[in-house]
Amino acid sequence: MLHGHGDDGYRYGREFKANFSSNVWLPTRLEALRDHLFARFNCVTRYPEAAGESLESMIAEIQGVRVDNLLMCNGATAGIYTVAHALHGRRSTVVFPTFSEYEDACRVNGHALDFLQWDAFVAGAEPEGDVVWVCNPDNPTGAALSADWLRARIDGRPGKLWVIDQAYMDFCLEPALALKEVLTRPNLILVRSKTKRFGIPGLRLGYVAASAEHIRTLARFSPPWSLNVMAIEAGKFLLKDRFEPVLAEYLAETQRFRAALATIPGVEPLPTQTGYFLVRLPADRDSTQLKNDLIEQHDILIRDAANFRGLDHRYVRLATQRPEHNRLLVEALRAWMAA
Repeated sequence: MLHGHGDDGYRYGREFKANFSSNVWLPTRLEALRDHLFARFNCVTRYPEAAGESLESMIAEIQGVRVDNLLMCNGATAGIYTVAHALHGRRSTVVFPTFSEYEDACRVNGHALDFLQWDAFVAGAEPEGDVVWVCNPDNPTGAALSADWLRARIDGRPGKLWVIDQAYMDFCLEPALALKEVLTRPNLILVRSKTKRFGIPGLRLGYVAASAEHIRTLARFSPPWSLNVMAIEAGKFLLKDRFEPVLAEYLAETQRFRAALATIPGVEPLPTQTGYFLVRLPADRDSTQLKNDLIEQHDILIRDAANFRGLDHRYVRLATQRPEHNRLLVEALRAWMAA
C-alpha cells in the first residue's frame, strides 16, 4: 500500500496546525540529535557501513544477543518485506485489523494468505498458516497482548513461525517479548523500529531479531547499504543518550483526549493500551469526508482508517498530540458532527 498510510500531509501542499495521522512520539529533544548529525555531515561523502555493523553491535550488547541474531533495516517496514521475501511461497496468516504491509509483503512474495480476526485470535482460534503475523501492540487499534500470553501461544505451536512486529512497544505499559527470547525460540522473529519513540520516522531505522539461522537466510535477501550514514549515526546517538519519554504522562493525556471525544454525540473512541486509537463514527457519516473537511476547514490531519482490512468508512485513527492540539480537534469534530 504505497499510498494509503498516515502522515500523508505532503500530498496536500500545506502546513497543518496539528497532525493526528502518524503513530510516532511527540517530537522531543531533537535539538541535540540535530546538532550531532550536523557535526557528522561529512559522513555523507562516504559509503555507509554495508550492514550498519557499528549500530548492530551496540544493540546486540544492550539487548543481550549476538550480532548474528540481528539484521538492520531501512525501517521496520523494510524488515517486514525482507522476512516475507525470504519466506516466499509459504502460507501466512495475518491477524487483523492491522498494518497493511504484512498482507502486501506476503502477496507480492507469493504467500498463500488467510486472515484471523484479532478477537478470535485472542479467544484461542488457531491460525491456519505456518507463518503467523501479529502486530503487538496492534496498529490501528492500540490493543496489546501480554508477553506471557504470546510465549504460551508460540511455545505451544513450535511448528509455526511467529513474526511479531513490536514497532509500537514503547507506546504501551504492557511488557513486550524481550529480544533475547529469540535465542531460545527458533520459531520467533521480532521486528522493531528505532525511530517512532523519538518522533523521527523520516530517518527510516529498524531491525529484525531472530535465530542465527533465520538471520543468515534473511541477510541473503537484504541489499547492502540498507541504512544510510545519517540513520546509523542517529541510532548510535539515541542509544547512548538513553532519553526516556514519559509514557505515563502521554497515556494519561490519551485518556483525557478520549474522554473529551466521548462527549460528542455519535462519536465513539474505542479502547486502547497505547497513545493512538480508533474512533467509530455513526453509520451515516464518512471517514474520508471527515478527513477532507478537517484539512480544508481546520488545517488538521487525521488518519482515515477505512482502508484497514476489517474496518470501513465509519473509522478514523487518532494519535494523541499536545493538549492544545487535542482540544482543537475535539472542537472541530464537535462542529462537524453538529453540522
